[in-house]
Amino acid sequence: MTALFRLLSVLSLAALAQAAMWAQAAPAKSLAEMAAQAKAHKTGQAHVVLNDESIESHKPLIPDVAATADNAEEIMKAITEFRKSHTRSETENLVHEWYDKHDGLVAKAANENQRIAAREQAHQSVNGYGYRSPGEYQANYESEIRSAQEDWQRKRENAMLAARIQQTLVKIRGQLRTQGMDFDWFKLRCGSSYCNQ
Repeated sequence: MTALFRLLSVLSLAALAQAAMWAQAAPAKSLAEMAAQAKAHKTGQAHVVLNDESIESHKPLIPDVAATADNAEEIMKAITEFRKSHTRSETENLVHEWYDKHDGLVAKAANENQRIAAREQAHQSVNGYGYRSPGEYQANYESEIRSAQEDWQRKRENAMLAARIQQTLVKIRGQLRTQGMDFDWFKLRCGSSYCNQ
């Protein structure tokens, strides 16, 4: 056992001596030296400048439907300007992308309102009363009132958004037809499905 102990001691001392030699061979760099080295290896910095020109370059070719005001004239002007320098097919593709985006917003709003109505209906049919303290009943009642108010507000916002977009789509579709661009895919929604037109 002592021979084994001596062998382990000798190996441990040899390992410590080796580690000490490695530590002396490569002195640690200071934080300042590491920062200077990192800065020297840096290439150019990427940066973004936000100004009116950069914002203009990211605006869509056809403006989005405004949430609070009627901007159908601005939208039609953009479509007409695009049509002057592009083919009918290119114009149709651009209008179709714009339409799909806004039709999707109407569908999303209608679907959300349907989910809220279904949740309200399910909540009314479930008897949530059991053995609880008056404080628990009061807290549950207040929570239900807040939830109902939030649901009502969200349904109202969805309905207003859908109506705003639909109103603009009706105007744009009519103006496109007067310019000979009667697209069969340009349909209006009645809730979550399309109206007969």
